[in-house]
Amino acid sequence: MLAALRGATARILVAVDTSGSMSNLGEDVLSELDGVLRAVGASCWLLACDAAVAAPPVRVSSLAEAKGALRGGGGTRFDPIFEEAVKMNPLPDAVVVITDSYGTVSQIDPGVQTVWALVGGADKAPAPWGRCVVVRD
Repeated sequence: MLAALRGATARILVAVDTSGSMSNLGEDVLSELDGVLRAVGASCWLLACDAAVAAPPVRVSSLAEAKGALRGGGGTRFDPIFEEAVKMNPLPDAVVVITDSYGTVSQIDPGVQTVWALVGGADKAPAPWGRCVVVRD
């Protein structure tokens, strides 16, 4: 899906699960984030979220910029990600959620193209909507 969105006008929101269960997966998260940045070929919006959004989305074009925006450590709720996404104007073309899938989310599709990038051995997306990509070592 990301290849079809490639270009300077693609608006990609990458949401990183920064909950406590993700604390030992930093290298996996950064690797996936780097892959998204390279696939898009431009900057993307980054959002750190555990039980709540840590800060509004920030535009990043490198891992160095992204590292400073990744903070959290609490529980996990995915709904705040989509609440932020639908506030963006214009809406993102896609939301990529990098997560270990431990958390809660509404079962109602928010209407935003979603890719669940599962790390840490997770193999099932937290919601029935969106596309699921299982990241293996």
